Amino acid sequence: MKKILLAILLSLSAFATDSVVKLNITGMTCPMCVKSVKNAIIGVKGVKNAKIYLKDGKADVLCDEHTKTSDILDAIKQEGFGAEVIK
Repeated sequence: MKKILLAILLSLSAFATDSVVKLNITGMTCPMCVKSVKNAIIGVKGVKNAKIYLKDGKADVLCDEHTKTSDILDAIKQEGFGAEVIK
């Protein structure tokens, strides 16, 4: 019975949708800044991956459907950087 329930739960999780949040990030000047921003983003519940682009001052964040964009922005701002969603 437990195996059946586990199989059902795993199949349902396949229907969860991920989304990509695109951000403008200000204040990054070096690779250590990128590392700080990435670590802050990855630490947010529901974030699966983040790509940070120093030259462009942008980030692409892969997260699940329950992740709050405001939590991502707050995490970046707590590290001392500016951030806003690209619409």
